[in-house]
Amino acid sequence: MNYNFFEQNSIETPFLTVKGNLICWQNTIIQISNISSISKDSMNIKPFPSLSLIVALAGWILISVNSVPVGVCLLAIGIGWFATWLCDVYQKSKLKKLVFVMNSGEKYTIIFGSLLFLEEVLKILTELLAFKNESSNIVFNIKDNKIDTMICDNEFHDDSTVIKN
Repeated sequence: MNYNFFEQNSIETPFLTVKGNLICWQNTIIQISNISSISKDSMNIKPFPSLSLIVALAGWILISVNSVPVGVCLLAIGIGWFATWLCDVYQKSKLKKLVFVMNSGEKYTIIFGSLLFLEEVLKILTELLAFKNESSNIVFNIKDNKIDTMICDNEFHDDSTVIKN
């Protein structure tokens, strides 16, 4: 499971699969019946690092009073800090998140690169929650923004054996 460096407990996965009453990704499986809410949201953005401006300003002042080496270092640190924050804001502005809140209070956050695709996934998940289609088999390809839907009538696609009593 790849935990995204943007937020704690956020998960980047290429596929999200719905099989009956289960939602699966990588090595995690949750029951749809145990989900208390599903929501979409923007990524959390860190507040502006105003201290970076103070550091850069201190560096500028030190350069002007002939303390060039220390001033240049402080100026570079301040500008670098601001540039890092700006890149983070830019990257996060392109991403959205899907949040599953379980009945236990545990949260699972899945990262999406497309708001339109996320809205389509949310629409389908809402229908699954509302109608409880036990025979659904849907693969959400998050990486390529595609949905593969197959409806199965209790078919087994592996080497499972059904034993009837």
